[in-house]
Amino acid sequence: MEQKIEVGEYIRTEDGAIGKVKRIETELEEIDGINKWHKWYVFDKNIEEIHINESYIKKHSFNIIDLIEEGDVIVLRDNKKYEVLKISWSKSKGNHIHIINSLRMQGGVDIFAYDIKSIVTKEQFKNVEYKI
Repeated sequence: MEQKIEVGEYIRTEDGAIGKVKRIETELEEIDGINKWHKWYVFDKNIEEIHINESYIKKHSFNIIDLIEEGDVIVLRDNKKYEVLKISWSKSKGNHIHIINSLRMQGGVDIFAYDIKSIVTKEQFKNVEYKI
């Protein structure tokens, strides 16, 4: 199940962390007298580096839009925040996110990778929520 993940790609983990692969490391480990190579993907998660095994990687792509899912929240360069309700694709535009104004007072807006400042994934929200 080799995914062929490359340096420079963005990855999304099973727990919702998103980062960019900085380097790939291999390590030889002996378990019960058997040598086995392990591959680690080192990705940049804001200010820290995370080492992760391929089995925890949910998605990967050079285009950050490919990793965004419905329910995630994106912050745009102008600091406006939107919950992702729909991800679209069109032949002329490629992958993009179509945002509909929450008050429904205007038509939708198409968002592309260069518009995005940051992302908070739905898994990250779930990890920090306080249930009453």
